[in-house]
Amino acid sequence: MRLLRSFARYLCAGAREGEPDWEDVAQEAARRFFTSGLARFRPGGPERSYLYSIVKASRIQLYRSMSRRARRESAVASEEPVRPVAETRTLLYRVLSRISGSCRELLERVFFDGASHSELAGELGLEESSVRSRLTRCLQAAREIAR
Repeated sequence: MRLLRSFARYLCAGAREGEPDWEDVAQEAARRFFTSGLARFRPGGPERSYLYSIVKASRIQLYRSMSRRARRESAVASEEPVRPVAETRTLLYRVLSRISGSCRELLERVFFDGASHSELAGELGLEESSVRSRLTRCLQAAREIAR
């Protein structure tokens, strides 16, 4: 445990705002070690490098989690105020009337009928990843029209 803490202090020395604290990294590394790492641990092997790699991976994972959380929070804070229902319906009708027929059908199936990507892939004879790509392009086109 002491070695995990010292590695965490070393890796987090000079941490800037938005980076994980060394205590959080040490706690996450200990959790990882005792849940899954202990089974792979070989006494008499390179213990120090094994523990160091666990601490390093924990620091990276915590940094990524914190970055994603900060992006989500800033996106929520910058969202537009909610539009009234009548205005939303008008905008929806405008988008659906101007978008291509295939995109309209795809958007209606996903958002109104609740069809999953795998269902649509089976119906259209496409791979699921192709359905996701088409849906992304259709949503992008809808956003452009809505502006």
